[in-house]
Amino acid sequence: MTDEEKSEYNKILNDPKNFPSDIANKAQKFLPKTLYRYRSFDTTYWEDEIFKGKIYLAQATKLNDPMDCLIYFDGSLMPPNCEFINRYKKIYNCTYEDIIYKLSDESNLRWIFESFRSDVRTASFCENNQSLLMWSHYANVHNGFCIKYNTEKFKPIMLGILYPIIYSSVKPDVFNELRDCTENAIVKALVNKAMEWEYEKEWRAVNKADKQYEFFQLDAIEAIYLGARSKEEDKEKVVKWAKGKSKKVFQMEVDLREYKLIARKII
Repeated sequence: MTDEEKSEYNKILNDPKNFPSDIANKAQKFLPKTLYRYRSFDTTYWEDEIFKGKIYLAQATKLNDPMDCLIYFDGSLMPPNCEFINRYKKIYNCTYEDIIYKLSDESNLRWIFESFRSDVRTASFCENNQSLLMWSHYANVHNGFCIKYNTEKFKPIMLGILYPIIYSSVKPDVFNELRDCTENAIVKALVNKAMEWEYEKEWRAVNKADKQYEFFQLDAIEAIYLGARSKEEDKEKVVKWAKGKSKKVFQMEVDLREYKLIARKII
C-alpha cells in the first residue's frame, strides 16, 4: 500500500461507525488482483488446501509472533459513565471502583489481551511469491509450496473478512473504541503488526472463533509454486492434479548469480 492508501485505510479503521464487514468492503479498493499463501507439504491436510481450495483459519493464539493480534489501552482512565463501564457493571454486578482496580492491574490486562486473541481465528496471505524469508518461514524452508489466488474470484464470504495489515512500532491503542464499545476495535487490533514483519505485505482473513473457520476457494486458485527443495513425490501429485484442473504449476529454482528465486513453468 502507498502512504496515501495507508492514510485512507487508517481513516476507515478509526471511523466508529464502521463495522468489521464495512471495513473489509471498503478495504477492497486496496486489494491486489493476486495474493499468495505459503504452505508446507509436511501436514496431513495439504492436499485439501490445493485439491479442494481449503483455507483454514487458525486460532490467533497459535501465531508464531506472540505480539500478534494484541491491543493496548489504559483501563485506569475509563470514565465512570461510559458504555464500557456500564456494560461491565451489568455483566459482573460490580462497582466502577472494582472495575478500575482490576483494569489497573497489569496481570489482569495481560489476561484480557490474551483472552481477546483466543476469541479470533486468522489465515494469512501476502502479495509476494518470491520472498526468501517467506519461503523459509512458512513453506518449510523451501520444501513446501505457495498457492496463487486470483482475488477477483474470491467468494463474497471471503472478501467480507479480508483485511490488509498495517505495520507499526507500537500496538494499536483502542481506548476510545472500547470506551464507546464500537465494533471497529476488533479489526484495529487484528490488522496491526510489528514493523519487523513489513516485508510480508500481508492480508489477513479474520473471523470470530465461534464463527466459520473453513472456507473453500478452489476456483480462485490459479497456480501452485513448488519450493526449490520440494520432494519429487509431492511434485508428481500436484502436477497430476493440475493437469486435470487446468491449473498452472511452477518450480522455484535458485538463481545462479543473484540472491533470488526463479519460477520455471512446468505446466
